Amino acid sequence: MSNVTNITNIAFYRFVKIADPEALHVRLSSLCAELGLKGTILLASEGINGMLAGEDNNISAILTHFELDPRFKDMLIKRSYSDAQPFKKIVIKVKEEVISLGIPEVNPIEQTGKYIKPQELRECLEKGEDVILLDTRNAFEVEMGTFKNAINPQTTSFGKFPDFVKDKLGSIKDKKIVTFCTGGIRCEKATSLMLKAGFNEVYQLEGGILEYFAQTDGKYFDGSCFVFDERISLDHKLQPAKKKGKAHASPSIK
Repeated sequence: MSNVTNITNIAFYRFVKIADPEALHVRLSSLCAELGLKGTILLASEGINGMLAGEDNNISAILTHFELDPRFKDMLIKRSYSDAQPFKKIVIKVKEEVISLGIPEVNPIEQTGKYIKPQELRECLEKGEDVILLDTRNAFEVEMGTFKNAINPQTTSFGKFPDFVKDKLGSIKDKKIVTFCTGGIRCEKATSLMLKAGFNEVYQLEGGILEYFAQTDGKYFDGSCFVFDERISLDHKLQPAKKKGKAHASPSIK
């Protein structure tokens, strides 16, 4: 996709040990202010999770900064473009977790599910392979759109996901499961949790729904993908959806 609009939007994350998140907070706060970037960056000792928007040359500048830091080199960057700035301000916070699950022993740095690339998943679904799709997002996000026949945990927060796994997924521990979320970060912890719980074949969609839209034609995904900014949700062309998506009916779990 070529950049024909004014604002470049990026989403990124990485689980990596950060010895001094506060020092990184100071540095990134100064840099984002200097570049006029807006959005949200969460920092913790376990890593970084961010969404930023700004003029393309300024986005390129902060990406160069990340590339020069060994901890963030070669991060997968999800890009989209918009006519207007979708964030009101820049918010950078240091937290206990960059994505809150509330189980310290679940550590994606040590263990996480295997990646499946967007085109690989697209081909898998096209062939009708026996695979279970598991949406790790919250119910209001799933309502906007999800993959056809994907399991909907119907959670109100990611912190509820462990209970869902414990109470509802025991019968599919030996099945091939592919998890997915907006940009991939929730799947890192979801698959780590599931592997610890004894699931045998757990994958995660690399780059999440956003990268699936970027790398494929979006087939097998019904509706639009909720995003955490003023665009609300994006269609399979990574453009703001004209209307709210309607999720496909999710199968029940026995």
